[in-house]
Amino acid sequence: MATPIDQGGFRTDVLVALAPRLDSKQLTEALQAAKAVRAGYSRSRILAALAPHLASNQLAEALRAATAIGNENDRSIALLGLAPHLPRNQVAEALKAAAAIRGEFGRSRTLGALALRLDTGQKRWVLSEALRAAEATSDGRSWFALATLAQYVDPEQKERVLAAAVQAANAIGDEDFRSRALVALTPQLNPQLIAVALQSAKSIKDGRYRSRALAALAAVEASVGLTARLGGRPAIMELLRAINDVCRWYP
Repeated sequence: MATPIDQGGFRTDVLVALAPRLDSKQLTEALQAAKAVRAGYSRSRILAALAPHLASNQLAEALRAATAIGNENDRSIALLGLAPHLPRNQVAEALKAAAAIRGEFGRSRTLGALALRLDTGQKRWVLSEALRAAEATSDGRSWFALATLAQYVDPEQKERVLAAAVQAANAIGDEDFRSRALVALTPQLNPQLIAVALQSAKSIKDGRYRSRALAALAAVEASVGLTARLGGRPAIMELLRAINDVCRWYP
C-alpha cells in the first residue's frame, strides 16, 4: 500500500476501487500518494473516492490537495467529491476555492453542492451566485448545472431554474447530446415543462435520438395525459413507436 502512485490510469483505478476497504493507516498512505499525483484528473478521482472514509484532519489535508489542482474542471470534480463530507469548519475554505473557479459551469455545480452545508442566509447567497454562473455558461453544459441547482433551490425558484435548463437543453446543437439532456431532465419536470421538452424532442431529426427522448417523456405518468391533450391519439401512437424503436436500437 506504500507503493507510490504514478500518473498512470491503472494505479489510479486500483486505488479508487480499494478506497472503501482501506484501514486508517492505509488511508493515510493513500492520501499521501494522491497528493503526489501530478495529473489533476487522477488526483481528483482519488480524493473523491477517499473522501467518505477520511477523518476530519485527513479531510482538511485532502481539501488542500484539491485546491492545489491547477486544472479548474479537475479541481471542481475533487471539490464535488469532498463537499458532502467536509466538517462545517472546512466548508468556508472549500467555498473560497469554488468561488475562485473562473469557468461558470464548474463554479456553478461546485457552489451548488457546497450550498447544502450552509445555514439559510449563506445558502441563499451561494445559490444565487451559482445560479448566476450557470445562466452565464455559454456552452451546452449549462443545462446540467441548472438541473443540479434545481435540487438545492427553494420550491418557488425551482420552476424557473428548470425552465432555464430545458431552454438550455433545447439550444444544444448536437442532437445526441440534446436527446440525452432531455432524458436526464425529464424526471424533474412538471407537466408544463414536459410540454416544452416534448416539443423540443419532436424537433430532433434523427429518429434514434428523437425516439430516446420521446420514450423518456412517455415514461413519466403525467406526460401521457399531457401528450394526449397536445396531440391526441397520433401523438400517443408516435410515443409508442418511439418506445418500440428504443427497444430495438438500445436492447
